[in-house]
Amino acid sequence: MKRSAPGIALGLLLLGALLVGSVTARINPQDRPEFAEIALHTQEFPEEWSLVRSVEGVAGPDDQRHPLNRANSLVGEAEQKEIGSFLYDYRGYYQETLFWDGQFSGLVGNYLYQYTSEDQAWKVARALIASLQRYSPAVYEIPEGKQVKGWAARFRGEEGGEVFWFVGIRQNILILLVVDGPPGCFQEGFLHLVERLLDRG
Repeated sequence: MKRSAPGIALGLLLLGALLVGSVTARINPQDRPEFAEIALHTQEFPEEWSLVRSVEGVAGPDDQRHPLNRANSLVGEAEQKEIGSFLYDYRGYYQETLFWDGQFSGLVGNYLYQYTSEDQAWKVARALIASLQRYSPAVYEIPEGKQVKGWAARFRGEEGGEVFWFVGIRQNILILLVVDGPPGCFQEGFLHLVERLLDRG
């Protein structure tokens, strides 16, 4: 199966989802998992980023709107075999936001996956990093935060855009952050959001 660089198909998927529905689509408070409190809040976005549309929800392994799904997982086949059946045995949550900085629009996807143990979360994180390194040599480790440790990567999309990825771990929770937009525009904003995640206690 031919794979495109991470974030290209995801960006299109995000855009399609965000262009449908209300400006802010929220799930019922009783349906929101407790670990969703780790997710970024739009108030934490850079001041120059104006919210256009935001959606949130619970993510399952058969839901193709998030990166860690059975149909088109970013985890390579070799890594999937090594990890085993627990790869998709998680509780998931997503938050996706379309924003405007006065000149360009961008997409932010924040995805959380709660595993049974910290060891499982680490194994999936390492598999994701191995998969990302196939597309970008620029995968680098981020200095550890209060309780979050992670890695970042940058990719050039097929249409010339720039996609930034953060893969992090907080105990048994895998954290993914994706920022997609025109080249040279949102790197500082991406690093700002990574700092907010690293600051999680």
